[in-house]
Amino acid sequence: MLIQLIFTGLWSIKFVTGGGSLQKLGVISGDHSACPLCDLIFHPHDLKFSDVGQSSDLEKYPISNFKETEVASTSEYCVHPEALFDQFINGLKKLDYFTNQICMIESWKRNQKEVISLYVDSKEISILFSELKKQLKQNKGPEEYLLAKKLLKKTQRNLSALKHLRLLSLGNFNPKIQDSKFSNMMLSYHNKSQVSEYIQASNLNIFDLNSSESNQDFGQPFLEELKKLLANKSIRKYFVELEHKNLFKKVIFWRYAFKTIEFLLVNKFVSEEAVRRLFHDEEIVKQVNIYTSACFLHEISSSLIGSPFDFTEHWYWDSLNVSFKALTKDDRTIIKFSFLLWNISHISSKVPELEHMNDWKIFKVSFLEENQYIRKIMSRKGILNDQKNQNNSRLDHLAVFEEDCEKIMNVLVILMQYNLEHHKINNPKLRDLTFLVCELLDSIANEFSPDSIKRNSEEKPERFVNFEDQFKLVLLYSRIKEVKETLTKFLQFIQNGNLSPHYSHLERKKIHETYYTRLLEDLTQFKDVYCRVEKRNDHLSEWLKYQVSMGYLAHGDQAWLKKLVK
Repeated sequence: MLIQLIFTGLWSIKFVTGGGSLQKLGVISGDHSACPLCDLIFHPHDLKFSDVGQSSDLEKYPISNFKETEVASTSEYCVHPEALFDQFINGLKKLDYFTNQICMIESWKRNQKEVISLYVDSKEISILFSELKKQLKQNKGPEEYLLAKKLLKKTQRNLSALKHLRLLSLGNFNPKIQDSKFSNMMLSYHNKSQVSEYIQASNLNIFDLNSSESNQDFGQPFLEELKKLLANKSIRKYFVELEHKNLFKKVIFWRYAFKTIEFLLVNKFVSEEAVRRLFHDEEIVKQVNIYTSACFLHEISSSLIGSPFDFTEHWYWDSLNVSFKALTKDDRTIIKFSFLLWNISHISSKVPELEHMNDWKIFKVSFLEENQYIRKIMSRKGILNDQKNQNNSRLDHLAVFEEDCEKIMNVLVILMQYNLEHHKINNPKLRDLTFLVCELLDSIANEFSPDSIKRNSEEKPERFVNFEDQFKLVLLYSRIKEVKETLTKFLQFIQNGNLSPHYSHLERKKIHETYYTRLLEDLTQFKDVYCRVEKRNDHLSEWLKYQVSMGYLAHGDQAWLKKLVK
C-alpha cells in the first residue's frame, strides 16, 4: 500500500513524454543573429544601454534566456545578417582611421557568429551594470556602498577594454601591416583600465597577444579583481539586504558577476582551470548558493530550502551560467556540501528541542561552525588526490571521516526516534532535517569512508540496532520524493512551452530518461528495504505511511535567502 501511495502518478510520468508530445516540441529554427554591430566599436562612454525598454527585460526574462530574448528582439528589424554586415562595413569605410582595413572586414565576416555573440553578451552586461548603478544610487550610505561602487566601476572599465580587444582579435588585427590609427583610437579609450596598466608595465604590444594563452595574461589579473568583489562578505551582505526588499526577484549583482565570469571564459581571457580555482573559494561558493536559490525559486518555482537534492545535478543548473559547465565532479561536491550544511543549519534552528542534547551539540561544533567543515573537505580532498598511491597516509586521512560518520549517526538515531514519537504531529521541519542529515551521512560515507556505516553499526550494535535499514529507507524515500517532483516539474515545463528552445529534442529525452531511470532504481531498492523493515514490525514503516498519506511537500519561503549571509 505504501509503495502505491508514494508512486501515484509515476507511470503517467513515463508516458507523458511518449507518443507525439515531445515530438511537437522541436527546436525553434531560423537565423535570428542580426544585431547592431557598430555598437561594438564606439567609445564605451557613448554606449547607451540603460533605457526603460532594455531594463524591463530584467523583469520579463530570466538571465539564462537573455541571449535568445535579445536575438529575438533584434530580429524584429528583419535585417539579414549579411545586409547588416554591409551596413556596418560601409559605415566604417567612411572613417579616416579605418581606411584599407579590408583584412579585418573579411575576418569579421568569417567570425560573424563570435562577433554577434560578443555584442549580445556585452550588451547584457551593460544593462546589468546600469541597473546596478541605479540600485546603488537609491541605497547610498553604508561603507559597503562606496566599496561596491568603486570595484564595480573598475570591473566595468576593464570589461570594456577586453571587449574591444576581443573585437580586434576576431578581426585578426596586425599592427605590422595595418594602419595604427585604428589601434591607437581603440586603446586611448581605456588608458585608465587595468588592461592598459598591464600593457604599460610589461612593455607589451597588445596586438601581438592574440593567442588565448597570451590573452589570459591580462584576463587572469582581471579575474582576481573580480574575486575581490565577489568574495567580500560586507558587499555580499549589502546586496542581500537590497535584494531582500524585492524577494530576490532580480539578483542583479549576482547576474552581473557570474555573467562577467562567463564573458571571460567564453572569450578565452581565462581558462577553465582558472574558473574552477575561483569556485574553490568558500565565499564564492556562498554566492553560487544565493544565485542558484533565487533563480530556482523565481524561474522554475522550486524552493531549495529543506531539500536534500544536489542542485548541481539538477537539469536546470548548468543552463544558469556557462562557467558552471566547466566545473568538475570535485568542484561540484564542494558546492553540494556547502549548501547541504547551510540547509541543515537553517532547518535545525526551527527544531529547538534538539538544543539540549549533547550529541546535537557535538554535531553543531563539528559540522555547522561557519565554513570550517567545508575547509576540511577541501583540504582533505586535495591531500587524498595528491596521495592516491600512498595507501597508508590515505587511510589515516580517511579515518577522520569515519569518526565524522559516527557523529552523524548518533544524531540520526535521535532524529528518527523523535519522528517516531511525534509522527502524527505536523512537523515537516523535523522531517526535512532528518532527510538532510541522512543525505549528509550518505555523501560523506560515499566520498570518503564507504564502509563506515556498516563498521559503526557492527561495533556498537546496542546503539545502532537496525540502523542501516532505517537509514536507507529514509534516504531512499527522500530521494524518490525529490526526483519525482523534479521530473514532474520538468515535464510541466515542456507541456507549458516554458522550456528554453536551446534544449533539443534529444536533450529533453535524455533528461527525462536520466530521472526516470533513477526513480526506478531507487524504487527497487526501497521495496527491498521496506519489506525487511515491515517484517520486523519496525515502527519506522508506520512513520513513512503517515508522511505519504499527509502528502507533505518540501517547504520554504522567499525570505529564507536572507539567512545565507550568516
